[in-house]
Amino acid sequence: MIDKKISNEFQNNGVVLLKKIIDQKWIEELRKGIEYNFLHPSKYKCVYEESDNQEIFYDDYCNWQRIKEYKNFIFNSDIAKIAGSLMQSNKVNLFHEHVLIKEKGSKKRTPWHQDQGYYCVQGRDNVSIWIPLDKIDVNSALKNVANLEIDLITKTNYLIEFLKILLKSRLLSEKLSGSYVKFNTFKFNNLKISNLINDLNDFRYDYFKVPQINETHVLNYFFSELKNSIKI
Repeated sequence: MIDKKISNEFQNNGVVLLKKIIDQKWIEELRKGIEYNFLHPSKYKCVYEESDNQEIFYDDYCNWQRIKEYKNFIFNSDIAKIAGSLMQSNKVNLFHEHVLIKEKGSKKRTPWHQDQGYYCVQGRDNVSIWIPLDKIDVNSALKNVANLEIDLITKTNYLIEFLKILLKSRLLSEKLSGSYVKFNTFKFNNLKISNLINDLNDFRYDYFKVPQINETHVLNYFFSELKNSIKI
């Protein structure tokens, strides 16, 4: 189902695109489950955006044990085999399902983020599988940061999230995998904070609220974000 090339791509990059790998009958089964789910939401349901008193961006999770369609898909489709192949594992344990709904008209974007820093799972053999049930525009799809032309603010946030993973792995003596291993062994002799100062000063009023930015400001920002974000 998943050949070795694709599995190795996931192991090396942490992300892979799989097309038409889930049969349409399972898509319909999940749609039925979602309809029931939001007629009978759990205590975890959260609404992120409303318009004209209508919920247009919301989610719910940890419902597979009470919603038969979710349970049927998890145990009787090939999704577990797909996960096992990507992780190159003979055994797969389910953590949870998570359903996000964005109705037409939603304008709220999900900022780039990295879950691993606060994910309550030890170890590196885990995989999240995003399954869209509707045809979506490319602007609404998941994006691979490595392939994007992104602004400096986003790059800064990306680097902070990346450093959180590295620091957490060292504090907890966890093994790194994929891109984190490569990053952790590189020697960045030419990468200096001073190289970013001119670009940072271009948006300092909006971003840092200071008249001028120096290396101390940048370092303080990184360290404060790391301190406030890492959960040990």
